[in-house]
Amino acid sequence: MLPAEAARIETVHGPLLTVEALTIDTPDHHKTLVRDLSFELGAHERLLIVGESGVGKTSLLRAIAGLWRTGSGRICRPPLAEILFLPQRPYMVLGSLRLQLSYPRMVDVGDEEILSVLRRVGLADLPAQVGGLDAEPRWKDLLSLGEQQKIAFARRLLDAPAWVFLDEATSALDPASETLLYQQIAAANIAVVSVRTRVGLLEFHDVMLELLGGGEWRISRLAPSALERG
Repeated sequence: MLPAEAARIETVHGPLLTVEALTIDTPDHHKTLVRDLSFELGAHERLLIVGESGVGKTSLLRAIAGLWRTGSGRICRPPLAEILFLPQRPYMVLGSLRLQLSYPRMVDVGDEEILSVLRRVGLADLPAQVGGLDAEPRWKDLLSLGEQQKIAFARRLLDAPAWVFLDEATSALDPASETLLYQQIAAANIAVVSVRTRVGLLEFHDVMLELLGGGEWRISRLAPSALERG
């Protein structure tokens, strides 16, 4: 077996997401979170990762992003320029609503497109509430966590990345709002990797990876739904 300092997760770039013999250890190498995981997503396939807290779901996302190297195996994924990550608690920038929605890549879009996207995520009334797209309220004080999560989805729709990784990104929303946001992502034809504690929203995913604890996992292909891409 390789010494701990020699065992590192390799990350390379490619058009799809492929994981080969991936083992993820804690930084001190005292615990294995995921052991010998392998899978490949086809073009436009969407992955749902589920499991209890502490089994390694976020660590797996960090490994895919190249931020977690403790372990072994190989990850092939698109370059980070094609991926956007949505955390459970989005970062709220200081500045106008327009600036808030253009973060982090400062996309340049017109007012009508901004207003259209706000309607699509359930925030149609927000510009009027704050005084327009150039108003600068204290966003963390004004918006609930659920509204902040809707803002994060609006950012993704305006940016239109090829891939989006959702780390409990709808945790503060009711089921109807969750479904609405996933419908918008599906309509935008963005490839999705979702992390959730509970199984749900199966109709928006093609493959489910269950992290079972102790390094164990199970992967299954979901039945086609009415939302399946052609």
